[in-house]
Amino acid sequence: MEPTQNPNEKVDLDQTIEPGLRGELAKLDKRLLDPIWRLNNLYKVIDKEGSIVIFKPNVFQQDILNNFHCRMVVAKARQLGISTFMSILALDQCLFNQYFSAAITADKKENADNLFSRFEFAWEHMDQRVKELLGLKTETDSKTMIKFSNGSSCRVGTTIHSGTYQLLHISEFGPLCAASADKASTLIKSALPTVPAGKGIIVIESTAEGEGNQFEDIAKSAKEETERAAQEGRALFPNEWKLFFFPWFTNPEYQYDDSVVIDRKTGVATFSPTDLEYRRKTLEETGTELTDGQLLFYSAMRRSLGSEDILTQYPATFEDAFKASGERYFPGHLIEQLINSDAMDPDPKYNARSLRIETAISEGDFTNAPQLLVFKPWIPGHFYGIGADVSAGVSKDSSAAVVIDFTTREVVATYRNNRISPEDFAYELKRFAIQYGSCLVAPEVNLIGHTTCVVLNQIYPNVYYHVLQGYADDKQTERIGFLTNASTKNKFLQDLNSIIQDPEHRLKIRDRAILDEMKAYKREDAFHRTETAQTVRLKTRHFDLLIACGIAWQLRDYVSDGGTFSPEQERRIEHNREASRRGSKMFR
Repeated sequence: MEPTQNPNEKVDLDQTIEPGLRGELAKLDKRLLDPIWRLNNLYKVIDKEGSIVIFKPNVFQQDILNNFHCRMVVAKARQLGISTFMSILALDQCLFNQYFSAAITADKKENADNLFSRFEFAWEHMDQRVKELLGLKTETDSKTMIKFSNGSSCRVGTTIHSGTYQLLHISEFGPLCAASADKASTLIKSALPTVPAGKGIIVIESTAEGEGNQFEDIAKSAKEETERAAQEGRALFPNEWKLFFFPWFTNPEYQYDDSVVIDRKTGVATFSPTDLEYRRKTLEETGTELTDGQLLFYSAMRRSLGSEDILTQYPATFEDAFKASGERYFPGHLIEQLINSDAMDPDPKYNARSLRIETAISEGDFTNAPQLLVFKPWIPGHFYGIGADVSAGVSKDSSAAVVIDFTTREVVATYRNNRISPEDFAYELKRFAIQYGSCLVAPEVNLIGHTTCVVLNQIYPNVYYHVLQGYADDKQTERIGFLTNASTKNKFLQDLNSIIQDPEHRLKIRDRAILDEMKAYKREDAFHRTETAQTVRLKTRHFDLLIACGIAWQLRDYVSDGGTFSPEQERRIEHNREASRRGSKMFR
């Protein structure tokens, strides 16, 4: 394993092993001096069947070993074992080098913990004779770091803030970019400088999860640098990135038995026109003709994941991986999981026909709103907020409202109506809000939404105001309603993307319709700058509930303790808190 240091000099990863130690290792087994042998014989992992086995590099891991470089980007199909390989490599370098520092980071805590467990497992199950020969034991063993008695250490987490490392592994960078561009940018800015240029190893690996983000930029730059070096007939320089791209069909596990696709009557394999077109396209673009077993596997995965996510998780070409994944804003495979885990049927006790409003200031009920869905009723003491997207009440776009219980972090009710006027929608929002403790309501104020905001403010006291900063001075002006522009829209979409991927604090979206809108939402939809006729056309794509949910989630700081607000905002916030504590009679 010899990463390129410059065009004429190669570096041995074990160069820091002291001569005396080399002699002792040779007495035990001279093969211990060979990092390739160690990586094939010394470490144990748990395989897919749950058995403890000796780690053996697969074809992809071996490719990296054979073409090692100090700066590497790995764009790949899913579950190729690259993260496991890097954990084993980090352990090997820590054990056989003194004062070697490794850092491993992942997109979220759950994945980081998983990587750390692999590192710990391999260490705990290593041959005791080798441990004794090296005189190694752990001096620090926490949930995020192991430090060995030879001064080497490995740190694992979701961020890398400071220090100096000889090996840095950034895992699942694509999903991090898709969830939060700011976090991804911060990670790169803080982590990369921790590895001295030309003196350490950096590996960034991931499936593609978005177009126009930093992972795509880094991967494309690595592709260009790798191809340019090859064209010039030279090795990569230390500051250049080497690209590894592993298409799905190079994994021998990704195929079914050919016999299962043979038609018993004809004796030949049968596939749909879509399958056959994909086989033709793959042959044309990659030079690889898929076997029947491979095509059957891909066809089954496409039916399971969908036509877009299949290219993200199982790309055949580098270009397809980013092109396909970039079409969807939210990770489709995760949305499918949330549909199965979080979505629920509305409570039949509170359907549109049986729900009654019993307050002195309201009239009628929700019987004129067949798309009212109540998943959980009001609970005394809980904090609620309502976000609303306003339509004109014509065509296919709807006025929509989403109620979030911030105490339990879940969507508890939704409302959608494509035949209601902006004025009448204000009265429905009032009635809706009263049912949930007279909670804070934030209607979108853009264009026709202004009418709803004005009417609602006249009949209901707890309406959201946004703050405008003066251009010529520092004067702040409060304006009614939630203002949707490029900045606020990008923020609430990023916030939603992040919070649904947080396993510990996830916003549970009970209405499947919102999840379906997330699944269909394209990245291009997020980049409309202003509320124009172009935006109006967008609303025919039925993202009304998604927008309402995003606005509602922005109210979380207004209905809980904390935050700095104007006196008027504080008055409204306290009104909401008091109403939540006092409660209403709607669901008694």
